[in-house]
Amino acid sequence: MIFQPPVFFITPPLTIEDNIVTVSASIGVSFYLKEYGIDADLLLRQADQAMYEAKLRGKNQIAIFNEITTLSSHVSEIASSIKYGLKNSEFFLQYQPKVNMHTSEVIGAEALIRWNNPLQGILYPDDFLPTICNRPLILDLDLWVLNEVCTQLCKWHNDGFDSKISVNISAYTFKQPNFIALVDETLARYPHIMPHQIDIEIIESSLLHDIQEVHQIIEELHKRKITVSLDDFGTGYSTLSYLKELGVDTLKIDMSFVVDILKSSGDLSIVDASVSLAEAFKAQPLAEGVESVEHGDMLLKLGCNLAQGYVISYPMNAELFPAWSKEYKAPRSWKEF
Repeated sequence: MIFQPPVFFITPPLTIEDNIVTVSASIGVSFYLKEYGIDADLLLRQADQAMYEAKLRGKNQIAIFNEITTLSSHVSEIASSIKYGLKNSEFFLQYQPKVNMHTSEVIGAEALIRWNNPLQGILYPDDFLPTICNRPLILDLDLWVLNEVCTQLCKWHNDGFDSKISVNISAYTFKQPNFIALVDETLARYPHIMPHQIDIEIIESSLLHDIQEVHQIIEELHKRKITVSLDDFGTGYSTLSYLKELGVDTLKIDMSFVVDILKSSGDLSIVDASVSLAEAFKAQPLAEGVESVEHGDMLLKLGCNLAQGYVISYPMNAELFPAWSKEYKAPRSWKEF
């Protein structure tokens, strides 16, 4: 079958309210072949897998699932490279601080994974996680991050410094029946740190299975004094009833809304509503992607005190974080709110 990819009408720059906006798309294509008897769910998963292949090829491309041999081979190659990288210490973590903008208090940091790939250099999560996000290998990577964070907390504690670190947990790992047992086993290996120093960050897609099951997992984490943050809030599928039931500790307002609050009334309204929702559900709102002092000023006006972003600090190596935490001072205007 010959497939002619459609012309990308969305790629040319667009002018919206005097602003130049450029977008791109990665498209995955799958074909329904009656003789193979595939159902709609499998068809969508094939298209989804092809979309990730398009992203891996450099984005703004089309990948076709009937190139299955090439696709599977490429995915397997990346998975094998990740396994090798885990065994050979190619992965490392950086830490992006979270602060209270009004008080200058450093409330912790988010652990961010990096891959020092011997062929491609430093790779960031979007460069490799999509390939394995629904595969057992993501569980290995998540547990590696959790262990690495616990190890680092112990090192800091021995040096007289204590902090709280957020760990991103994939939907795949979070849904594992033995997830709580895996957390318990990990923490048991590090008796010198307190569970309240760990914050588990989950994305909204983690909520797309039994809400009662998710609620029970969060309750079990709370029993252990581990807090839970809902990451990328506003970009997924959570409903008000979900938020009411879950009892998460922090709602992280996605940077895609925060970055334009100074010029987009729509994004400003979304962030304002998100702050109100967090307060209504007894959670703390935290803004991601704060890139200027003016962004912080606006967020503080809306009642959002907690933030992370480049104007506060870029992600840093572990050895730099203690000194940075002791020296951090918020901009003068933030102290006035």
